[in-house]
Amino acid sequence: WHNLTYAYQGEGGSRVTYLDGRKVAEDQAEDTFGDYPPFAMTGYSQGGYVVSASSVDNNYPPWVAFDDKTAFPSNYISPGTLYTASAAGGISNGGAITEVDGVNKGGEWIQIEFPFKLNVDYVAIKPPRSNDAERAPQDGFIVGSNDGIIWTSLLEWTGITNWGTDETVAKNLVMTKNGFYKYLRLIITRLQPNNTNTEAHITEIQYYGHRENDLVRLPDPTNVLKYPHIYGNFNEYAKRGYIVSDSAHNLSAKRFGWELFNGDFMWQAFSVNSQSAALQGYDITGDFNANTSAPLHTADSVNYYGHWVKIKMPHKIKVSQIYFKAPTSTGGTPDRVAFLVSNNDGSTWSTLLGNTALTVSDAERYLTPSDTTNYWQTFLFIVTSKNGNVNLSAQGLAYFGTEEASSIPIQIGGGNIDKVANFRV
Repeated sequence: WHNLTYAYQGEGGSRVTYLDGRKVAEDQAEDTFGDYPPFAMTGYSQGGYVVSASSVDNNYPPWVAFDDKTAFPSNYISPGTLYTASAAGGISNGGAITEVDGVNKGGEWIQIEFPFKLNVDYVAIKPPRSNDAERAPQDGFIVGSNDGIIWTSLLEWTGITNWGTDETVAKNLVMTKNGFYKYLRLIITRLQPNNTNTEAHITEIQYYGHRENDLVRLPDPTNVLKYPHIYGNFNEYAKRGYIVSDSAHNLSAKRFGWELFNGDFMWQAFSVNSQSAALQGYDITGDFNANTSAPLHTADSVNYYGHWVKIKMPHKIKVSQIYFKAPTSTGGTPDRVAFLVSNNDGSTWSTLLGNTALTVSDAERYLTPSDTTNYWQTFLFIVTSKNGNVNLSAQGLAYFGTEEASSIPIQIGGGNIDKVANFRV
């Protein structure tokens, strides 16, 4: 008999293994979230990363989709005649077939193998240059595998026609399913409508996620904590299970909804007077009240109009307080806000805190929700009216509460340890 002990301090802490009382391994758990591959590829195989495709045009090989270059011709383009030129969109009529969740899917694919298993939160895809925009994928899949044979759908998109015409600006697609996979494959099933070309075209692909076994965050159903737990370090659309979206944002100033959870930046929605009322969503007389052209959400039979920022948590949270920070100037600051919650990803909404007036002079405040007993996973912050004839702005948002206890054992190194941080065999 031998005594084997594994000790883990929790998220970001030390991980130590002892055999018969002697330390045999120790490492510091680190957050490996980032862009993968973490370097510019210069060929098909590099640093344990291997790129392949269902078919190859040697003038536009698949590995250049990972070379961090956007200038043409450093783009991936599938060989000609594999898609139809059609007013309804070019459907793949090539020979590439991938069995996804037991169903055959036709479409040219580009694949990358990792030297480890990766959990992807979102993929950033840069479209073709403007004069090749019709070659961008209208429909497609991101699928994952651990043996290169059995493929699981992580994301399916259909009808994306607004890729844009700037190949340096990525469209970020959030995974609808997560898991750790060694192989990722992007399948293009259909090109843009009214296309005259028969080749698929992508400028760059970037997978954002974290490696297997980098951090294990133990659920805490007892202590009141600040969520998202990576507040101040949130700089992506999706990160470590958190998913953020917004109704509008100031793209030119790079003020996105997720910046509310950085605590350092400012979310700016499109709501300036120079735009039409339909775009800004607020009345133009005096302080802006959200009008019926603004986004609408209904909770408990009450309609709420206004621009919004939504966050989906990896686990359900029971909220005891809401932290909110507005700019110190009065221009564009929220005047009235509401907070809605959902457990079905927004199919239906309930009220966390109804329409609430704010004091402009009090830029930083804590709000007590009307519901402090139920656990919720998706949180929607809505500005129903704002001050001043300038962009709608907000600087910080966080939810304080307790996490719902998990009934699923966590896994470290593939072994079940039943929700405890230390175990002994």
